[in-house]
Amino acid sequence: MLAYLGLQSIPTEMLYFLAITVFAASVGFGWGTDMVLKDYGFGPVGNALLGVVGAAFGPRIWFVGLGHGWGAAGDPSSLLICAAASGSLLLFAAVVLKRALVRA
Repeated sequence: MLAYLGLQSIPTEMLYFLAITVFAASVGFGWGTDMVLKDYGFGPVGNALLGVVGAAFGPRIWFVGLGHGWGAAGDPSSLLICAAASGSLLLFAAVVLKRALVRA
């Protein structure tokens, strides 16, 4: 897994720092979206999990599944933009689906 992400040569302390940073960012994302969505969200933890899942799978779907290739994904900024957009879109789709099911 670390080789897939290109992190095999990073010291263990940096991997811990990276994991803590990802955790803190996802909690912040979850809390922020919970403040915006109020009763329509899934709580801070649910929002954070949906955001992380969308950010993990979105770039893979966009660059590999849709045939855009990894050549375009070599730029870290394009990966970050795609991850942020896909995490937000997954959360938005889940909220819309939840609202539709509650009304039905």
